[in-house]
Amino acid sequence: MNSEPHSEIFFNSRTSGHYLVANIHIRIHRQLRKQISELGKATEQTYAGNFKHRITIKSKDEIGKLGDAFNKMLDELDKKEKSKNEYSEFITLINQNPTLSEISEAALAKIINNGGFIIGGLYTVDEGEINLISSYGFDFRKSEQSGEFALHKRSLKQGKVELYAEDYLPVVSSGLMEIKIKYLLLLPIIYNNKITALLELGSINKPSEEVIDYLDKIKDQLAIGITNSKALVQMENFVAELKKLNDEYQKQNIQIKQQNDTLIKLHNDLKEQAEELERQKRKQKNRHKLSRSSWQVCLTN
Repeated sequence: MNSEPHSEIFFNSRTSGHYLVANIHIRIHRQLRKQISELGKATEQTYAGNFKHRITIKSKDEIGKLGDAFNKMLDELDKKEKSKNEYSEFITLINQNPTLSEISEAALAKIINNGGFIIGGLYTVDEGEINLISSYGFDFRKSEQSGEFALHKRSLKQGKVELYAEDYLPVVSSGLMEIKIKYLLLLPIIYNNKITALLELGSINKPSEEVIDYLDKIKDQLAIGITNSKALVQMENFVAELKKLNDEYQKQNIQIKQQNDTLIKLHNDLKEQAEELERQKRKQKNRHKLSRSSWQVCLTN
């Protein structure tokens, strides 16, 4: 029996097996190198401050799990970077808008844009009195007239008020359609343990935790901005009042000067009249003496 064909078949099978295993190893090695290279590039991008780059995951092994964890880490870093930028932009916005109306309109528009809200209102609170200073997407004066200010007063007493999917939440009209909001937030803005303003926001969906965190971060800066703007308004009113008092004081000074000038003129006129009277008196006296002397001369003759 000839064993050479069997040996040749065995040798070819063994050779093919080695080749197949080697090919698999090469492919796995290339795939690992590619994924590790992508991890390296992603790490470089992250180090450079780019948190938008993501790794394409092509396997479910340890490298794939590592890539998935890396992408999740980038998601968190991206959220934090976005939150930090939005906070910085908000502070810049507060500093660039000094008046109360400017800061309220700019801040409210920024909050609604970043938070995905569809309506919003910002109110000042002074000695428990609530006054609307800015609104977005909704006429809040109608709410005040319809008695819905009770929610606002409730927020002043108990703090943050959240209403979700309540039947009595308002319907927003855009002119073309009506949208019923599903979420309403009333957030007191506190400065030095005193409520200085009230923020009202509404949306069709409940905001995410990131949005709530964003509001918690900016409310202190908003409180400072509103308080500074109020102080500026009070200072401007104080300066205007001082100017008014100064103008009245100047008018009074002018009147007093005019009266004083009149009195001086009157005094001078009286003095001239007195001097003239004295001169006339002396002339009369001299004439009387002269007349008496003439009469005595006549008697002597």
